[in-house]
Amino acid sequence: MITAVAGGGYSGFVCACLLLDAGIRVRIFERQEKVLKKLMISGNGRCNISNEDIKLSDYICKDKERLAVILDAFSREKEMAFFKAAGIETFSEDGRIYPFSGKASSVYDALRAYVLERGGEIITDTCINGIAPVSSGFVLTGDASETVYDKVMICCGGCAGIYDEENKGGVPDIINRTHAFKYEKTRPALTRIYCKNIYGTDMKKAEGTRIKGKVYLLSDGKEIYSEYGEIQFIKGGLSGIPVFNCSLYLDDTKNTELFIDLIPDMDFSYIEDRAKRFGKRQFETFFYGLFTEAVAGIILSASGIPVHKKVEDATEDELLLLYNNLKSFKFKELRTDTFKNSQLSVGGIALCELSDELEIPDMKGIYIAGEALAVSGKCGGYNLHFAAASAAYIAGAVIKNA
Repeated sequence: MITAVAGGGYSGFVCACLLLDAGIRVRIFERQEKVLKKLMISGNGRCNISNEDIKLSDYICKDKERLAVILDAFSREKEMAFFKAAGIETFSEDGRIYPFSGKASSVYDALRAYVLERGGEIITDTCINGIAPVSSGFVLTGDASETVYDKVMICCGGCAGIYDEENKGGVPDIINRTHAFKYEKTRPALTRIYCKNIYGTDMKKAEGTRIKGKVYLLSDGKEIYSEYGEIQFIKGGLSGIPVFNCSLYLDDTKNTELFIDLIPDMDFSYIEDRAKRFGKRQFETFFYGLFTEAVAGIILSASGIPVHKKVEDATEDELLLLYNNLKSFKFKELRTDTFKNSQLSVGGIALCELSDELEIPDMKGIYIAGEALAVSGKCGGYNLHFAAASAAYIAGAVIKNA
């Protein structure tokens, strides 16, 4: 029995490792010159490979019941057993799981060795862009060997980091050409958000500045996501993990807006007290010790308060406006960066389009795992965990039916 794994990313390697352990011959195909490229840059090269606290609420998926089955089948114990078998030692930091070395390269080395030591084959620079059923299995378009495969595992990922905006809506060619699926619209996620503040304030001086605050994303005036953390002002928009996670929910078909609470643990009495303590100051120095000059400048500009005005001369209405802008600094015209500059593509093939074993219903023997499925997680190791969980799930189905 020989199985083809289309995609040399994390899900493809996890799938291949488990099949090889069961004595099934495996050949991995990767379209790029090197395997595991996205894994190598995950977590800024530290490889945030999973998370200690995996919950359904950390994922966007329309079929949470089926997702629960997939996640439950790859428990924390099974995941750690897999890491141990591959020689990957780990540590956790605020619940996020990293390789002990703190380097993605050690995971790359371990997985690649795991496959090769068990007789697996890795074929790079080979684009598999179609699967043709034959009497005894499947032939892959792009495979020069013309091998007939018993099973095909599609683990080719989504479009993030690879495709531009116009490439099949972000769905890999092999899937487009294999089956006429109904897709959930794909869009870039876990990326920066470009936007404009509603006040017309020039943000250039704040570019590159990092602050702590709470980001809120609203749709038609209702909160759909919020998160506290480090936020970065960038040219034309915002970045940082809370912003990245907001981008998961940023659908351009909805009326969305975003605001930042710059003082989430403070109320108006704090501003009143500060004004009493520093009443002799001008407003340009009022925020010393709280914000950088650049951040203070954009807040004052948005509030229409002259920087040279004395704090003690401010009216209560001016202080209240200042406070309200600190609690809710608003942005409009939101849009994400491109697929190529994103960590994840939201959307793809809905779980309901596949069998309970993630097999294409009318093409028995072809399974799909990883980012091509319409399951999207937050930053923090959730997406790599799902990549591994779904890969283990389809590998288990093949092993069970072998």
